[in-house]
Amino acid sequence: MRVVAARSAWVASFDFGGVVRVDPATNRVVARIKTGRGPEGMAFGAGALWVSNKSGSVSRNDPRVNRQVALIKVGPEPRYLAVDAGSVWVTSYDAGEVDRISAKTNRVTQKISVGPGPQGISVGRHGVWVGILLDGSLVRLDPRTGRVAQRIALGDGAGAEGVASDGRSVWVADYNGASVIRVDAATGRVLGHVLTGPQPRGIAVGAGGAWVANSAGSTLSHVVPR
Repeated sequence: MRVVAARSAWVASFDFGGVVRVDPATNRVVARIKTGRGPEGMAFGAGALWVSNKSGSVSRNDPRVNRQVALIKVGPEPRYLAVDAGSVWVTSYDAGEVDRISAKTNRVTQKISVGPGPQGISVGRHGVWVGILLDGSLVRLDPRTGRVAQRIALGDGAGAEGVASDGRSVWVADYNGASVIRVDAATGRVLGHVLTGPQPRGIAVGAGGAWVANSAGSTLSHVVPR
């Protein structure tokens, strides 16, 4: 996985067991930070780079000094992360839960059962959105209470992977359906499906639409709402 923030590109390296920081102006590696075994998800927020490690932890890293400052134990097989004003939300695939971490104390404050195989997660104006791979649903959490506020069926055979929100819509990469599903963030109504490429996983919003990485086809799809 790669993210761009703090005027740098950050790349998770399984072999290294951490993240690599690249200066986009020179394309040179400027720092390496050990985070834990099997780094996977990354997110910026609360002045830190947060990294989920498949070994069962989340690493908090200070980009000012290029150093890990906290290692937090979470549920097994953590996958994706999202950060809001005071919390870090991380999906635990094997436990079927979302772990909520206080950005102030670096402690897990809630473990929220969401369903089998949670994957992508995104923070939006209407809540915290979680894609459930194994039952084909999208879950909305209330960020105030941490409780499940809504469960949306995405269709027969759907498998939710990456999730991204732009405030008005929630975009879900449907791994099984080779498509992107668009959901109205205010109502939870499924607005439509757009075919992309085989096994879509990563998704981001910007430039008037959604960008989807298709893992089996090594392609990138740009989906524009109508």
